[in-house]
Amino acid sequence: MKRISTGLLVAFVLLAGNAHAGELTLKTTEKYYAVMNLKGAMAHMIELATNQMLASTQFYFSQDMKKRGMTEGDIKIALSVIRTNVMDLRNVMLANLDQLLPVKQIMSEIYYPVLKKHFSEEEILDLIKFYQTPLGKKTIEEMPAIMNESGKLLNQSQYVPRLQKFVAGEMEKRRDVVKKEIEKEIAKTREKKNPDK
Repeated sequence: MKRISTGLLVAFVLLAGNAHAGELTLKTTEKYYAVMNLKGAMAHMIELATNQMLASTQFYFSQDMKKRGMTEGDIKIALSVIRTNVMDLRNVMLANLDQLLPVKQIMSEIYYPVLKKHFSEEEILDLIKFYQTPLGKKTIEEMPAIMNESGKLLNQSQYVPRLQKFVAGEMEKRRDVVKKEIEKEIAKTREKKNPDK
């Protein structure tokens, strides 16, 4: 009986070990993101976000300034000031990238749990092999330029201004409603804190 129990225990441990053999490890995830240059991708993300922020901010302010009757010359100066400030903000974010987006921490807390839901250890190892090939390296090197060029073309196209105009119009429609909702919620909160008043 003891032999059968020990045999079953060994079989169970082996089966359990095989069931988890394909689960992605943090170590492999770290190798994957090292090959993928995660820190460079984070910096590129800031660049893209800055470009989007700049386009949206300039659009919003130019619309607002036109409504207020400002001259084209004044609007041009204002947009230049906005551009300078947004670019300064970008430079500050890039200079503080390690504090704002700590790669190792983000990798273990965010990317690793998500990646292991979708990929096995073997699949990520295969991706690492691919990204170490000449074509894989070229893909990694060229992707930021592709994203940047596509983003610029998209911003210069009819699509982004159309979307910005739509959002600005919708926000304008909702401004009074949102303002009333905010006032209502503030009043509710104050009432709960001071029920006697």
